[in-house]
Amino acid sequence: MSTPCWPDTLPRCIRPDAPFNEQPVAQRVSFPSDIGPPIERAKSSIRVRSIDVSWLMTPDQVRFLEDFVFDTLGQATSEFLFLHPRTLTMVRARFEGDPPYRSERIMRGKFSVAATLMVIG
Repeated sequence: MSTPCWPDTLPRCIRPDAPFNEQPVAQRVSFPSDIGPPIERAKSSIRVRSIDVSWLMTPDQVRFLEDFVFDTLGQATSEFLFLHPRTLTMVRARFEGDPPYRSERIMRGKFSVAATLMVIG
């Protein structure tokens, strides 16, 4: 099965007036040693980052996002291809947290939709 892409019917650009946060996710495991401080090792060689994003959407786009997350992504359990807002390259991502996104009506016909995405690679 191929990795689904962020749908063309949803905004590609994040809200310029909303904060954009990006931080690395620790990929280490720590275990005690016989003598001295605990030993730390990398769990993986894959780079993982967490990003907080927000989009401006219409009611129809929010409904389409709901269908994408529930049906295509198996209730936010699958990865998808997404245009990274800082690097402008396609990356693999997955919704983090429960709920996977939050929507808030900010004016008639406009919703602010925020999510935390785990960017893989």
